[in-house]
Amino acid sequence: MKTYSYKPFKEELSVLKGPELVALKEVSEGWFVDYKVEPPNAKNLARHLAAFANERGGWLFIGVQEDERGGMTAGSFPGIPSGAVDSALVQLREASSAHLSPQVFFEQKVIHGPVSEIGLPSDQAVIIVGIPEGNSPPYVHSSGQIYRRVADQSTPKPETDRGVLDHLWNRGQRTRDRLRDFLTDLPQLSEAEKTGPARAYVYFLPSLDFSGDRLNLTFREFAEVMSSGGPGKEGISVPFDNIFTTTDGFLARQTKDNDPLLAGLSFRWWSDGRAVVHIPINVYDFGEVNLQLDPMQKEFLQILRDHGYQGGRVAEMSLFGVALAATTDKYLLLREKAGVTGPFFGKVRLCGTWRLIPFINFRPYLEATKKYGFPVIQDESMYCPPGTSKESLLELGEQWRGDPKLRSLALAVWMLGPVLQGAGIPIDHLWGELGNQVYVELVQSMQDSLRQKAVR
Repeated sequence: MKTYSYKPFKEELSVLKGPELVALKEVSEGWFVDYKVEPPNAKNLARHLAAFANERGGWLFIGVQEDERGGMTAGSFPGIPSGAVDSALVQLREASSAHLSPQVFFEQKVIHGPVSEIGLPSDQAVIIVGIPEGNSPPYVHSSGQIYRRVADQSTPKPETDRGVLDHLWNRGQRTRDRLRDFLTDLPQLSEAEKTGPARAYVYFLPSLDFSGDRLNLTFREFAEVMSSGGPGKEGISVPFDNIFTTTDGFLARQTKDNDPLLAGLSFRWWSDGRAVVHIPINVYDFGEVNLQLDPMQKEFLQILRDHGYQGGRVAEMSLFGVALAATTDKYLLLREKAGVTGPFFGKVRLCGTWRLIPFINFRPYLEATKKYGFPVIQDESMYCPPGTSKESLLELGEQWRGDPKLRSLALAVWMLGPVLQGAGIPIDHLWGELGNQVYVELVQSMQDSLRQKAVR
């Protein structure tokens, strides 16, 4: 749920049915409200989105006619043709994605006729667009202008005042600082743990604005999702047996068969929908005897020996990918419990990876090692993708168009790609050779790992 400086309705946008729009007959255009009879084009829509986000947020109503008596309130609700709604929504998404930097968050609701209380005909519709105050200003239009709402002017005004622009920049800087702090604040570890196994931190964010809005998720709901020992939506099982509250959310840990005082697999949830997952990465010395290996692992180690390697530490990225998919599934289930929809954002940080040799049961990788040799990671720590800015985060949620049951695996692969690239596996090069098939095969690889090795 997003907060607004002003709301014309008592109800939340998502539950509006139509009769509530009668209240707009008493609401004038100005700081927080704009009425449009016809859908503007994408560039013009972008001006309105940016103007609201740069100020204190607001509401755009498409298919609403101003009162002809000059009061600037809603006079009638002719709507737009129902057949034009999809095109208008496409223009709205394009306005934010193609004409604004950074993109503006908004939510929308379509009210279809007939709605007798406002005179909306059966073949017409009204589009309501809610734009909260942006936390990453200034939002710059593709024209280079910075727009904002001014008093009772319904037309966005280009801003040139240096003091106002500095204020917008400082407001956005606070969000950038919060994001950097979130991505760099690692859990405290003992000295033994710092020099122990490699580990990964997976970051999930519901949005980029750090609005602080609390989600409706109870401890009982969190515990139900995290303690589930059966398969999740995609048949992935990763139960947590140690679950408790924190000052600002909940935390789940996997302690069975582990020292409960050491940092193991854990999932921390904040009340605003952020989450950090700590995943230990399995590392083994391939010089040891009696290792329980899969056929592709045995082939991988033989190629290593053929290249003159007599020993070395191998990082099991296949199992990391499975754990990533399993915890991504948990995050999706928690979002559903909290009533959150739409895309979200994520990235991975690897630690303790110096001089590791990555392995993944992925045939194109094995073929690449025969030609190019083996990667030996030279970084102790890395962000995947690099950086801590909002531009470095991966947008998740809309990438998979295939079987819905594979969604968590697909999203995990989307995050795994930059991890493998950073670890030395040339995913971008393989993508150039294989196209989208490389991601399809990675999903298949993780499914194979699921069948071969259970995650607890």
